[in-house]
Amino acid sequence: MPKLGLNSNENEIARIYKVTTKGIVDELQFFVPRKSDLYQADLYPDTRSHVPALTAEQFIGGQNAPPNLVPVNPDAAVAKPKIQVAKKANILANLPPRF
Repeated sequence: MPKLGLNSNENEIARIYKVTTKGIVDELQFFVPRKSDLYQADLYPDTRSHVPALTAEQFIGGQNAPPNLVPVNPDAAVAKPKIQVAKKANILANLPPRF
């Protein structure tokens, strides 16, 4: 389970899913015992964002970049970038058929 899917207000640090032999999926949650149920910043460092750091062209061109990070804090407002989609020619249409 990604860090952004955890319940940070209850100090959940990990969640796994186990499939039993009977075909039942069990959810196992791991919590850090704390007296306060408020957000604990020391348990949740910034994690990877769903927004890619590079475009496909930049990656294929050999560029490297550190991942974009977002806070796990549910109260932190994160501005979502506008995703732009550009139509491009289908390069697979120009390939000769393979037999």
